[in-house]
Amino acid sequence: MTNDDFQALLRGYLVSRGMDPSDVVAADDYLLNAGGRVVQLRVGDGDTMRLSTMVFHNEGMADRVLAAPIAEFNAFHLFAGGYCLLVDEPSGSLYVEQELAIRRFDAVGLRRHLEDFSTRATSCARWYLEELTRHEKGTIT
Repeated sequence: MTNDDFQALLRGYLVSRGMDPSDVVAADDYLLNAGGRVVQLRVGDGDTMRLSTMVFHNEGMADRVLAAPIAEFNAFHLFAGGYCLLVDEPSGSLYVEQELAIRRFDAVGLRRHLEDFSTRATSCARWYLEELTRHEKGTIT
């Protein structure tokens, strides 16, 4: 039933954003524009869904993947909002992800949350660029 709930939520969200109901295709993975940022929204385990978006594009440069700051971010945000940073293995690009209970949202609530998530992703990108700059200047290990 969870996948049906997820699809109903996304159908309501897309229709509320002006999409013709006949154009909405049922899926378990959607790419949406939220605040000018591409956000992936997909069904998760149980009654959850997962939001994710890229916060740092990398081109396979391993030295630009800062394991310690990423781990510290994840440890803090695990208890303060459920956000985590994930590294795409082949490229080393960095994504922020959040797992949410589907039942917490309706179309309006999802819209607000997507906008908030986009804003937080921008903050994550700024934070990571600052960490990278400090690392490149040799001020962190």
